[in-house]
Amino acid sequence: MINAVAKSSNLAPLLRGVSQAVPTSVKSLAPAVVISKPTVVASTPDRVKNIIPTGDIRLRSGPGVTTQVRYAHTDLSVPDFSNYRRSSTTDPSTKAKESDESRKSFSYLVVAGGAVASAYAAKTVVTQFVTSMSASADVLALAQIEVKLGDIPEGKSVTFKWRGKPLFIRHRTGEEIDKERQTSMSELRDPEKDEDRVKKPEWLILIGVCTHLGCVPIANAGDYGGYYCPCHGSHYDNSGRIRKGPAPLNLEVPPYQFMDEGLLVEKSPPALTKMGAFIFPLCHMRIWSLFRKLNRPLLTSNCASCSLPKQWKEFDEKDVKNHVANIFLCTQKEADLFVDSVKEEFAKDRCGRIEILRALRKKGFNVNNVISCKDVMKHSLESIRGRIKLSSDIFQEETPASVMSVLRLSDRDLERIKKFMATDDRKIEECSELFKCSKIETCQLFIRFPFLLRSKMSTMKSKLDLLTENNIPVNEVLKDLWVLTYTKNRLEERLREIHSMNIYPIKPWMLRCLPEVLLRTFCNRQENKAALAPHPNIVAYLSNRLGVPENEISLFAKKHPPVMRVHVAKMKEIIDYLLSEGYLAEKIVQTPRILCHSLETIQGRLNELKTRNYVPKTLSVLCNKINDQDDQLMNDLWDQILDSRLKDTSRTMNS
Repeated sequence: MINAVAKSSNLAPLLRGVSQAVPTSVKSLAPAVVISKPTVVASTPDRVKNIIPTGDIRLRSGPGVTTQVRYAHTDLSVPDFSNYRRSSTTDPSTKAKESDESRKSFSYLVVAGGAVASAYAAKTVVTQFVTSMSASADVLALAQIEVKLGDIPEGKSVTFKWRGKPLFIRHRTGEEIDKERQTSMSELRDPEKDEDRVKKPEWLILIGVCTHLGCVPIANAGDYGGYYCPCHGSHYDNSGRIRKGPAPLNLEVPPYQFMDEGLLVEKSPPALTKMGAFIFPLCHMRIWSLFRKLNRPLLTSNCASCSLPKQWKEFDEKDVKNHVANIFLCTQKEADLFVDSVKEEFAKDRCGRIEILRALRKKGFNVNNVISCKDVMKHSLESIRGRIKLSSDIFQEETPASVMSVLRLSDRDLERIKKFMATDDRKIEECSELFKCSKIETCQLFIRFPFLLRSKMSTMKSKLDLLTENNIPVNEVLKDLWVLTYTKNRLEERLREIHSMNIYPIKPWMLRCLPEVLLRTFCNRQENKAALAPHPNIVAYLSNRLGVPENEISLFAKKHPPVMRVHVAKMKEIIDYLLSEGYLAEKIVQTPRILCHSLETIQGRLNELKTRNYVPKTLSVLCNKINDQDDQLMNDLWDQILDSRLKDTSRTMNS
């Protein structure tokens, strides 16, 4: 407002005719100021020279000191880039265009080398990432099965379990092969020739997982007679190619090869470890496979035929049993029995145990052979292979029986055999000829009687000749080979004692028993002779005492064979006692087992029954134990009551 009034004063001369200025006593708000014109200083050289500092410049800083203004840039050093320049551009008189191509070539070479190194580093990182999603070593070791194709009839499809997934093996007919090979590629969603999907036209091997959402198709179904997924309606032909439905790709073909007697489905080849592998498509397939596995419960929640697969690094007991059943082609019950018997060994090292079973399977073993020698599962794979090779060296063959005889050897005996074979490889053959048995049985004798490995062949042969000269057959010697550990003089001395006692036939145990045992044997033989007299043998004796023909005594012996090994003197005492108690000889013939008990046992049981006012009609009661006699006693009493009632009834009717 004050400014407006001040500016309006300029109009006073123009308005003087219509207005009148009236003086006022009010003082002006702004005091009067005298404006002076600035003095102009001429810039002469002398004045400018005085402005430039001539002494040392000092800088002081702080809260109480003003900052000094720098008047020149002569204290700054300009960087020198000569060391970074290429030799072709250091000369300022030379044109840079002349060295342009050489400099660009070097730059391109550096960039290309860096790109290659970066690609290789990226390949290493991607490989490590992708392989981390693949199966672990123990799973890959279990990812190999053998299938006997001869058991699959033509036109049939069989399903096996491989790496936790169903494996379809189909024996195709000639009509199916011709039909699939005549299919036009234009009709296929995922074009692929039938010849590229099979190695042999008659055998089709597929992984039974639908490429849509991971369901399990049904064989011999669908519009094309191949495989049909009932979950979402995908139809595959007899070559596993998608023909209809939402599935985008054909059924996967696993890596396999044909063997002499069957099919071997192998683990996937390590393609990522090779330089120059085609990484990205494989990465895509691996990542999609992993995504499909992890999300299968969400994507197919209404699919009854789908199940969440186990983690790749986990194998439970059921998986191991399935692998054993696939390796030996046995029933699930046999596989369960075997795995349960060696469960601890599988828990320690599943991978190694499965590899051992595969090695044994290649040598013709079945699950029963492995069950009979379960200790083999305690050895390592290298030890098993070494033992198989040793059996090949010994027997010149690798049959299950020959391998099993070596597998049962302890490590100590195995080392002994190896050491002995290194010095005298004919020991096994000579022992086999000496004992008249096979090489396998000879090795089993080495296991039971280790002294055979240390004994000289000439010494053993002389001892065996001495025994055969005294009417001791070789098969009797094999039952007690410890007799060969004694010296020849000791054997001759004992044989003279036996001949003097007239103990025949001579058994090997008589040659190495104590003198007291031999004397007791002599006394028993004398008692038997006295009891048998004047009968020539025990059959004639029983026939005479029991009053039955000798052919019935033979049936009597077949009914209970141990009776014929009872001493005649003991048998005589038992027969005399039973006859004195009123039992007929027919009862004894009906119950031959009574003669195998001791006289004291029979007397004690019979006296106990008499204290209960019961006399058994049959001798089978006396053959039972004390705690089993009560039931038999009640049965016999009930029989007596029924007999008495029948007799009373018959008497009443007669009267």
